[in-house]
Amino acid sequence: VNRGTEPIVGGQLALEIDGRSIQTEDVDVGAGSSESVTFAPVTIAGRFMRGSVRATPDALDADNVFNFVVSPVQPVRVVVVDRGGTGSAALYLTRALAIGDTPRFETTVRQPDGLSDEDLRQASVVVLNDVAVPAALGRRLERFVEAGGGLLVALGPRAAWPQDVDILPGALKERVDRTRGEAARIGALEYGHTVFEPFRAPRSGDFSAARIYGYRAVEPEASSQVLARFDAGAPALLERQVGSGRVLLWTSTLDLS
Repeated sequence: VNRGTEPIVGGQLALEIDGRSIQTEDVDVGAGSSESVTFAPVTIAGRFMRGSVRATPDALDADNVFNFVVSPVQPVRVVVVDRGGTGSAALYLTRALAIGDTPRFETTVRQPDGLSDEDLRQASVVVLNDVAVPAALGRRLERFVEAGGGLLVALGPRAAWPQDVDILPGALKERVDRTRGEAARIGALEYGHTVFEPFRAPRSGDFSAARIYGYRAVEPEASSQVLARFDAGAPALLERQVGSGRVLLWTSTLDLS
């Protein structure tokens, strides 16, 4: 952008990454106008590399450099812990994750007794898909979340959580059957939260159209936040920050029921 009253002729923009000069492009900008310059694609060798775009020096040097940090595109590594391993219970979840490409999701399915320490070291997110969590696994997941991992717990009819591991956003209570009469509907969404922000615009999806035939009653923990509720007011989705990580608790299943 040239905010001056004289044109810029023979100017240059230089791209630098990690202290190395990558590319320089010529640019002419008329008085009081702007031009666009595109650099060729660059392969980034490591994470959090510092870069800058530097313009030709002029009378005001303070705004001649744009600094940034860039990292290679990395997939979000998700471990789905499912009672059936590679069975059909995780089918809907893994297929939904496979659609995403910004970012891309790399999904691994494990049974509760097959989740290794290496799986947790490589994972960004662990999804517990309607599983009974033994105490030993619960303590390992606690350390995973405290270190910055994400945990999503789906409360199907088989889900259970050890009482001596306090990281869930709420205490699990009785099951609620909505197969008779009106099915439950989702409402009261916190659209300002990162989870639902993409759906704030009109025609971005109608969560209330989903019919829920069963869920678990949950008593929210004091430091948790309820992000969505069912039509009767019961929590549908809760969040709690634990250490450097977060735990999301979905009080129903991730399947057709």
